[in-house]
Amino acid sequence: MFLSNSFFLNRFFNESIQSGINFLYSHQLPYGEFPVYACPYREMKENCYFDSSVFATSQIVNCISFIDHREVNEMIKKACFFLSEELVGPGLFQYFSSRNLRRLPFDLDDTCCASISLRKNHPHIQLRDNVSHIIHNQNTDGLFYTWLGISDDKNDVDSVVNANVICYLGSCRETENSIAWLIGTILEGKETDSHYYYLDDMFLYYAISRVYFNGVTSFHKTKETIFNRIIERQCVDGFEDDLTIALAMSTLMNFGYDDECILKNLGEILISKQSEDGSWQRTALFLGLESFYGSEELTTAFCLESLARFKNIFDS
Repeated sequence: MFLSNSFFLNRFFNESIQSGINFLYSHQLPYGEFPVYACPYREMKENCYFDSSVFATSQIVNCISFIDHREVNEMIKKACFFLSEELVGPGLFQYFSSRNLRRLPFDLDDTCCASISLRKNHPHIQLRDNVSHIIHNQNTDGLFYTWLGISDDKNDVDSVVNANVICYLGSCRETENSIAWLIGTILEGKETDSHYYYLDDMFLYYAISRVYFNGVTSFHKTKETIFNRIIERQCVDGFEDDLTIALAMSTLMNFGYDDECILKNLGEILISKQSEDGSWQRTALFLGLESFYGSEELTTAFCLESLARFKNIFDS
């Protein structure tokens, strides 16, 4: 039974957001990292293990940055210290943290996501010292490769990675081709075959909408198409997990959709699915090294982003 009265709706949103903040605050590791888990099974019900990485923490920082709250500010400060400690050279990052025994080459996804988190917190990022390394990691069509220092024949071009690069670099000559490719990918319905690490097209929609929200307005061409696909998916199949609901909700808001009924319905569903400890269900978000990755902390951050942003609209 969903909430109807606006007074109680606002109260329950406040309580849900505070409970989620409390969960994240109590689960951030002492040195600033937020946990992410690897699992051989997509359902992530058994045989999961902590696998220290840069990625999850940078995503969580970007999600909760919409929330003006003392404990959130503390979490962001600690997380940015952790990310700063992981920065190498002019501002490059790899997926695994220095606390992990495993290593991968530097990559543009982690580099750009972490750089977005550190824009106000690290001189290398403020001075954009890593930009030259990023823009020289393109193929002949002007699309960004995922990996740095890997030969072209062993590298890949991933749509979500390209969206995250654009989110960091913005609209400029070096991102023109990547922007056009992403727009074409959405309009031509080719998104499912365009990404290799993320498990759902919804994260591509979210990543593109975030680029639009941050000022790359040419992605307005994808707004109606993405909106229609989200609504159609909700009506036909429904959203199968908390993470997908949160991503859909934030995507719509990033594109400026103001259908309060749709947004409120998604928000109410999220609130009804929140656990007693303030978290939302661990769900696999991405795939790497033959393991699925996700955590309650990661899902909770995406849910908090969507609820807090809707509340801001609702209160205004």
